[in-house]
Amino acid sequence: MALIGMIILLMMGWCWQCDCEQNIPCETSVDLVLVPCKAFITDVSKSPSNACCEGLYDIAAMIKTPGDRVDVCVCLKTAFTYLLDNYDPIRMLPLPVICRVNILLPLLTIHTDCDK
Repeated sequence: MALIGMIILLMMGWCWQCDCEQNIPCETSVDLVLVPCKAFITDVSKSPSNACCEGLYDIAAMIKTPGDRVDVCVCLKTAFTYLLDNYDPIRMLPLPVICRVNILLPLLTIHTDCDK
């Protein structure tokens, strides 16, 4: 639980530093996707949890504009690449298919350009 709090504080600090105006707060993306999907994207679990798929579905439902998609992408990219030591970006790619969620997110690495 302490890790979750630290991640949220770090991500909130990142958002304040960039002076972003976001429709989907960064901490929402972290809470809904990073936390419940951590076991799957770090290869601890062979399949995503129900909470992971539900979080992905909730985030997909919140994305209404291209700007929303960019906000979620930037937030998750930053969280995954800086806060997870053993994150495998390839593990994120099949999540929409496995969870049956219509969401388009790029391969999230430190080099990902979320504006594309």
